[in-house]
Amino acid sequence: RHRAQEGTFRISVNGQPVDVRLSTRPGQGGEQIMMAIAAGQGAGAEAPAAPVAARKRSRVLVTDDEPITRMLVKLLLEREHYDVLEATNGDQAVEIALRERPNLLLIDLNMPVMDGYQAIHFLRKTLPMSTLPIIVLTAEDGQSIERRVLELGANDYIIKPFDPGVLLARVSGVFGRMQMMAA
Repeated sequence: RHRAQEGTFRISVNGQPVDVRLSTRPGQGGEQIMMAIAAGQGAGAEAPAAPVAARKRSRVLVTDDEPITRMLVKLLLEREHYDVLEATNGDQAVEIALRERPNLLLIDLNMPVMDGYQAIHFLRKTLPMSTLPIIVLTAEDGQSIERRVLELGANDYIIKPFDPGVLLARVSGVFGRMQMMAA
Protein backbone atom coordinates (compact mmCIF):
# COMPACT_ATOMS: atom_id res chain seq x y z
CA ARG A 1 0.00 0.00 0.00
CA HIS A 2 3.10 2.18 0.02
CA ARG A 3 1.99 4.75 2.57
CA ALA A 4 3.43 5.65 5.95
CA GLN A 5 1.48 4.40 8.95
CA GLU A 6 1.88 4.73 12.67
CA GLY A 7 0.24 3.72 15.90
CA THR A 8 0.85 3.86 19.63
CA PHE A 9 -0.22 1.42 22.28
CA ARG A 10 0.51 0.87 25.95
CA ILE A 11 1.89 -2.29 27.48
CA SER A 12 2.87 -3.17 31.02
CA VAL A 13 6.51 -4.02 31.78
CA ASN A 14 7.22 -5.17 35.33
CA GLY A 15 3.93 -3.63 36.37
CA GLN A 16 4.76 -0.23 34.87
CA PRO A 17 2.92 1.24 31.86
CA VAL A 18 5.11 1.74 28.79
CA ASP A 19 4.09 3.55 25.59
CA VAL A 20 5.26 1.83 22.40
CA ARG A 21 5.13 3.61 19.05
CA LEU A 22 5.18 1.57 15.83
CA SER A 23 5.52 3.10 12.39
CA THR A 24 6.14 2.00 8.82
CA ARG A 25 7.77 3.93 6.02
CA PRO A 26 7.86 2.86 2.37
CA GLY A 27 11.35 2.08 1.10
CA GLN A 28 12.98 0.77 -2.06
CA GLY A 29 13.11 -2.84 -0.85
CA GLY A 30 9.72 -2.79 0.86
CA GLU A 31 8.54 -1.24 4.09
CA GLN A 32 10.70 -0.32 7.05
CA ILE A 33 9.11 -1.04 10.42
CA MET A 34 10.27 0.99 13.42
CA MET A 35 9.43 0.54 17.08
CA ALA A 36 10.19 3.11 19.77
CA ILE A 37 9.70 2.70 23.50
CA ALA A 38 9.05 5.94 25.36
CA ALA A 39 12.17 6.96 27.28
CA GLY A 40 12.03 6.67 31.05
CA GLN A 41 9.16 4.21 30.96
CA GLY A 42 10.75 0.85 31.41
CA ALA A 43 13.49 1.28 28.81
CA GLY A 44 15.97 -1.48 29.44
CA ALA A 45 13.63 -3.26 31.84
CA GLU A 46 13.28 -6.98 31.53
CA ALA A 47 10.00 -8.39 30.29
CA PRO A 48 7.86 -10.04 32.94
CA ALA A 49 8.24 -13.78 33.26
CA ALA A 50 5.61 -16.06 31.80
CA PRO A 51 3.08 -17.46 34.26
CA VAL A 52 4.22 -20.51 36.16
CA ALA A 53 1.02 -22.42 35.41
CA ALA A 54 1.88 -25.39 33.22
CA ARG A 55 -0.53 -25.01 30.34
CA LYS A 56 -0.14 -25.42 26.64
CA ARG A 57 0.13 -22.05 24.96
CA SER A 58 -2.69 -21.32 22.55
CA ARG A 59 -1.69 -20.44 19.00
CA VAL A 60 -3.28 -17.57 17.10
CA LEU A 61 -2.86 -17.00 13.36
CA VAL A 62 -2.93 -13.25 12.59
CA THR A 63 -3.69 -12.50 8.94
CA ASP A 64 -3.43 -8.96 7.60
CA ASP A 65 -1.60 -7.40 4.65
CA GLU A 66 -0.67 -4.36 6.79
CA PRO A 67 2.62 -5.01 8.64
CA ILE A 68 1.82 -2.45 11.35
CA THR A 69 -1.46 -4.18 12.21
CA ARG A 70 0.18 -7.60 12.32
CA MET A 71 2.95 -6.28 14.55
CA LEU A 72 0.55 -4.53 16.96
CA VAL A 73 -1.69 -7.58 17.27
CA LYS A 74 1.30 -9.90 17.62
CA LEU A 75 2.80 -7.81 20.43
CA LEU A 76 -0.54 -7.64 22.25
CA LEU A 77 -1.08 -11.40 22.02
CA GLU A 78 2.48 -12.36 22.91
CA ARG A 79 2.27 -10.13 25.97
CA GLU A 80 -0.65 -12.33 27.05
CA HIS A 81 1.46 -15.45 26.40
CA TYR A 82 -0.12 -16.62 23.15
CA ASP A 83 2.03 -18.07 20.38
CA VAL A 84 1.46 -16.04 17.21
CA LEU A 85 1.70 -17.14 13.59
CA GLU A 86 1.46 -14.55 10.80
CA ALA A 87 0.10 -14.47 7.24
CA THR A 88 -0.11 -11.57 4.78
CA ASN A 89 -3.09 -12.79 2.74
CA GLY A 90 -5.89 -15.34 2.77
CA ASP A 91 -3.96 -17.88 0.69
CA GLN A 92 -1.12 -17.92 3.21
CA ALA A 93 -3.64 -18.08 6.05
CA VAL A 94 -5.26 -21.20 4.60
CA GLU A 95 -1.89 -22.85 3.99
CA ILE A 96 -0.59 -22.06 7.49
CA ALA A 97 -3.88 -23.03 9.15
CA LEU A 98 -3.91 -26.43 7.45
CA ARG A 99 -0.24 -27.06 8.26
CA GLU A 100 0.05 -25.58 11.78
CA ARG A 101 -3.49 -26.07 13.18
CA PRO A 102 -3.79 -22.81 15.17
CA ASN A 103 -6.40 -22.50 17.91
CA LEU A 104 -7.77 -19.18 16.58
CA LEU A 105 -7.67 -17.16 13.36
CA LEU A 106 -7.74 -13.34 13.36
CA ILE A 107 -8.26 -12.20 9.77
CA ASP A 108 -8.70 -9.00 7.78
CA LEU A 109 -11.11 -8.93 4.83
CA ASN A 110 -9.38 -6.80 2.18
CA MET A 111 -6.10 -8.45 1.19
CA PRO A 112 -4.34 -9.35 -2.04
CA VAL A 113 -4.17 -12.86 -3.59
CA MET A 114 -7.10 -14.27 -1.54
CA ASP A 115 -9.27 -11.99 0.57
CA GLY A 116 -10.65 -12.78 4.01
CA TYR A 117 -14.10 -13.70 2.69
CA GLN A 118 -12.62 -16.38 0.43
CA ALA A 119 -10.33 -17.70 3.17
CA ILE A 120 -13.21 -18.02 5.67
CA HIS A 121 -15.35 -19.75 3.05
CA PHE A 122 -12.56 -22.21 2.19
CA LEU A 123 -11.73 -23.00 5.83
CA ARG A 124 -15.39 -23.60 6.74
CA LYS A 125 -15.66 -26.10 3.86
CA THR A 126 -12.47 -27.94 4.90
CA LEU A 127 -13.26 -30.57 7.51
CA PRO A 128 -10.23 -30.21 9.81
CA MET A 129 -10.68 -26.42 9.91
CA SER A 130 -14.47 -26.23 9.92
CA THR A 131 -14.60 -25.55 13.67
CA LEU A 132 -11.59 -23.21 13.89
CA PRO A 133 -12.70 -20.05 15.78
CA ILE A 134 -12.43 -17.03 13.49
CA ILE A 135 -12.47 -13.35 14.48
CA VAL A 136 -12.64 -10.84 11.63
CA LEU A 137 -10.56 -7.72 12.34
CA THR A 138 -11.29 -5.21 9.57
CA ALA A 139 -11.82 -1.58 8.62
CA GLU A 140 -14.91 -2.58 6.63
CA ASP A 141 -17.95 -1.42 8.54
CA GLY A 142 -21.65 -1.93 8.09
CA GLN A 143 -24.43 -4.35 8.88
CA SER A 144 -24.24 -6.04 5.48
CA ILE A 145 -20.51 -6.74 5.92
CA GLU A 146 -20.98 -8.02 9.46
CA ARG A 147 -23.91 -10.20 8.40
CA ARG A 148 -21.94 -11.60 5.45
CA VAL A 149 -18.88 -12.64 7.50
CA LEU A 150 -21.05 -14.16 10.22
CA GLU A 151 -23.04 -16.09 7.60
CA LEU A 152 -19.75 -17.34 6.13
CA GLY A 153 -18.92 -18.74 9.55
CA ALA A 154 -16.84 -16.15 11.40
CA ASN A 155 -17.41 -16.20 15.16
CA ASP A 156 -16.86 -12.50 15.82
CA TYR A 157 -16.28 -9.17 14.07
CA ILE A 158 -14.16 -6.23 15.26
CA ILE A 159 -13.81 -2.88 13.47
CA LYS A 160 -10.43 -1.15 13.05
CA PRO A 161 -9.20 0.91 14.69
CA PHE A 162 -9.79 -1.37 17.64
CA ASP A 163 -9.37 -1.02 21.38
CA PRO A 164 -6.58 -3.42 22.47
CA GLY A 165 -8.51 -4.34 25.62
CA VAL A 166 -11.59 -5.30 23.60
CA LEU A 167 -9.52 -7.42 21.22
CA LEU A 168 -7.85 -9.23 24.12
CA ALA A 169 -11.20 -9.74 25.87
CA ARG A 170 -12.70 -11.30 22.75
CA VAL A 171 -9.68 -13.55 22.19
CA SER A 172 -9.76 -14.58 25.84
CA GLY A 173 -13.50 -15.21 25.53
CA VAL A 174 -12.93 -17.62 22.63
CA PHE A 175 -10.41 -19.61 24.66
CA GLY A 176 -12.61 -19.50 27.77
CA ARG A 177 -15.54 -20.98 25.82
CA MET A 178 -13.26 -23.64 24.37
CA GLN A 179 -12.11 -24.64 27.88
CA MET A 180 -15.71 -24.83 29.12
CA MET A 181 -16.70 -27.04 26.19
CA ALA A 182 -13.72 -29.34 26.80
CA ALA A 183 -14.56 -29.75 30.50
